[in-house]
Amino acid sequence: MQARIEELEIRIAYQEEAIQTLSREVHLAHEALAALRSQVEQLLGSVDGMVRQSSGGHEVPPHY
Repeated sequence: MQARIEELEIRIAYQEEAIQTLSREVHLAHEALAALRSQVEQLLGSVDGMVRQSSGGHEVPPHY
């Protein structure tokens, strides 16, 4: 019985370590995603500004 309890305690310890590792990785991925979203928003703003500047305020003609 004691051996079984020790085995379960070891399993729990490994699972807790795995959960902590996964939690750190998820946190890092979340931060990276937030940074990428910010960069995309900045790029979209830059592109929008360039399009407005190049069109001179005129409406873009429809494509055929």
